[in-house]
This record gives sequence, C-alpha cells and structure tokens, in this order.
Amino acid sequence: MKTLCVLLHGYPNNTEVWKDQLPFLREKYDLLNLALPGSETGIVSRDDLRLNNLISEIVHKIEASSHDKVILIGHDIGSFLLAEVASLLGEKVKAQIFLSGMDFRLFRNHLQTSLQLIKSWYVLLLQIPFLPEKLVPQFKKLLSRQVYKDSPDLSKEAPHGFSPVAIYRELKAGLTNKKESKSAIPTLFLFGEDDRYILPPARSEINRYYQKASMDILPGGHWFMRENPEIVNKKISAFLGDLA
Repeated sequence: MKTLCVLLHGYPNNTEVWKDQLPFLREKYDLLNLALPGSETGIVSRDDLRLNNLISEIVHKIEASSHDKVILIGHDIGSFLLAEVASLLGEKVKAQIFLSGMDFRLFRNHLQTSLQLIKSWYVLLLQIPFLPEKLVPQFKKLLSRQVYKDSPDLSKEAPHGFSPVAIYRELKAGLTNKKESKSAIPTLFLFGEDDRYILPPARSEINRYYQKASMDILPGGHWFMRENPEIVNKKISAFLGDLA
C-alpha cells in the first residue's frame, strides 16, 4: 500500500486549488483531497465548522483509509487544521507541508508581530465575543470583494470559497492552546514573498515548536502554488524525497 497524502485547502478555495500538484503526487501516493464544509456547495452550518468537529472528521476519514503512513499538505487554514490532526495521529504522520500557513501555536506567537496583526485584521475582528452572528456574512462579502478583486480567476473556480468563513470564529479554541512541546514531524513551510495575508515566521519562531523544520520563501503571493507550480512541485518533491 502506498503512503496516503492528505490535502486540505484554505480560503477562498476548494479542492481545485491543488490541480497543479495532484498529477505528480498521484504517481507516488494515494490521495485524499479534502474539502472544507460548504466550500463546494455554499451550504454550511455552524456545527459543521466547529473546530473539534472538523478535526475529528478529518481524523476519521484518514483512519478509515487504513493507511499506516500519512503525509499532510495544507494551505492557509488547512495548515492549521492538519497540524491538529497530526497531533492526534501521532507516529502515523511521516511529514507535513504547510503552504501560506502554520499551526495554531506558531500563529499565536506570530501575532505578536505588528505586521501580522495588520494582515490578520479579519481573523481578529471575528474573535470579538459579542459580535452578532448576523454580521458574519458581511465579512464574507467584504473578504470576497477584496480577494476576488486581487485574484479574479478564484471567483470562477471557487465561487463558494468563503462560505465557511464562520470558522474564523472557532479559531479561539486553537489559539488558546498552551501546549509547548516540540513537534518531531519533519515539516516544510512554504510562503509567497508577496503574500498579502500572512507574514513568514522567523527561524527562531519555527525552532520553538519544531525539531525538524525547513522554510522557503518563493516567488508569488498567497496562491504561489498556482502562480509558480513548477517551483513548488520541485520543492515538495525534494522535501519528500529526502525523507524516503
């Protein structure tokens, strides 16, 4: 049985975001290309987006595959969720790759950087305890206008990509995680040099939480794997090849 490669997109995307990576990954791995609730249909409930429910569902799907070796690849918030999945799967996870994303602990530490606070304004506003639920859809409209203006092709490929935006209200549970132990999972962080939404962490930040981690800054923005797929595919192949 091949190793299972699990992919999880971020916002405002769906499973199509990996279309330039799937062909070469399929040659070596069995694939599980996951979709966030609502990202492909636009229909989603608040319960679907509860952090624990999401993570449990992903773990269930991985365990149901009966693979004993797993690689995790996440983009944006998909990275946050898969990092939590990795902590539950233990030694079954052989490697993880985070594109334009990181885990909750690293992000919480990273929010001490003023520039990241500015880039994450929408995440922080949705953490306001008494923010009325009826205002959440307004964030969806605001973010859609901003992001789809910058990347018009996304509006055609993933028109429902921001439907699960209420998940940002669930991030508090992850951001308050005080676990400080270092992850032993080999991890690759990839960021775009022109990313408008996330600032690459410093090496010292990564070393605080990871025993075996590397990071590359690549040409492009938040969706650099679509802008420069050949470079990204080579980085992923080299990283996973070194672990073989």
